[in-house]
Formats: sequence, structure tokens, C-alpha cells
Amino acid sequence: MGKPEGMTRREMMTAAAVTGLAAGLPAVAGAQEQKPALKGRIKQSVSRWCYGGMSLDELCVAAKGMGLVGIDLLG
Repeated sequence: MGKPEGMTRREMMTAAAVTGLAAGLPAVAGAQEQKPALKGRIKQSVSRWCYGGMSLDELCVAAKGMGLVGIDLLG
């Protein structure tokens, strides 16, 4: 199978990449909708020193967004 007339190799590669990405999007979106519910048996936390570049307030918001229930080693 040859390339279509007037199309450069770069344009073909870009079109192939976009087509491949678009084909995978519905599968990814569907996988996110079907996540199993967490049972809540494991209570995870994070240590403050790992995130020294963030303020404590930012870390609290980020930790809650990740589903963490605590922040250890504050001092």
C-alpha cells in the first residue's frame, strides 16, 4: 500500500498517530467508568518530608484528592 498523493511522510505519521490515539480513547474512558469501589480497609498516609516543595495546605488538598487519610512526620 503506497502513500496517498500529495502527502508527506511526516503528515502520514501524524495522521497514523492521531488515528491510533483516537481509537484508544473510548476504551480508556470506559475503563475509568468501571473502576471497582474501594472497600476502605487500607488506610494510607504520606510523609511530609517527601513533599517539601509544597505548602502543608497544598499537600492536604492533594492527599485528600488521592484518597489518603493522613499525613505523617510533620515536624
